[in-house]
Amino acid sequence: MEKLSKAELLNEDTFWDIINKSLDDFTNIKNQLEKIKNQLIKLTDTEIIGFDYIKVKLLWQAYNSSLWAVNYTVTGCFCDDEFVDFRLWLITRGEETYYNALENPDSLVDEFDKIPLGGMPLCEELLSIEALAFKEKNNKDFYVEEEKYYSNIKIPELKINWDEKSIKKIIPNTYNEWNANDRF
Repeated sequence: MEKLSKAELLNEDTFWDIINKSLDDFTNIKNQLEKIKNQLIKLTDTEIIGFDYIKVKLLWQAYNSSLWAVNYTVTGCFCDDEFVDFRLWLITRGEETYYNALENPDSLVDEFDKIPLGGMPLCEELLSIEALAFKEKNNKDFYVEEEKYYSNIKIPELKINWDEKSIKKIIPNTYNEWNANDRF
């Protein structure tokens, strides 16, 4: 496969259509991921790579201090890997929820009620969903194909603008919900 242009890849509207349709009759994240994988299998190889490209773009758009404060408050973890899984979960919640959270991270407080008791707002499995679909469709390694497209990705610098004492000012509803109730 030659290096692809962005015009050949999946567009963001189609990406969100796949995610939003996967929320129809939502029962659990495993069921949702299966729906996403089944939709990806129907796409061209280039579109599957495009899905991954958009997902990575959205992950970096959500790489901000306030969302990390939400992640920390709800999961109690401050590690990079878990923050990736949190942002992947955020993407699985759909376009409107995602963009609302970028504007106001505290808007996620109602979204947490949709998580089964004992669950966490994390979705590591979304990270490799394209690879599963690609492998099932083509019996080939997705990551070999993906490397032909991606150039060096630069990780943005993130400055944390909060500490445990100041979190309540940034995300008051989330802070109050998680400190008032032993949710997990």
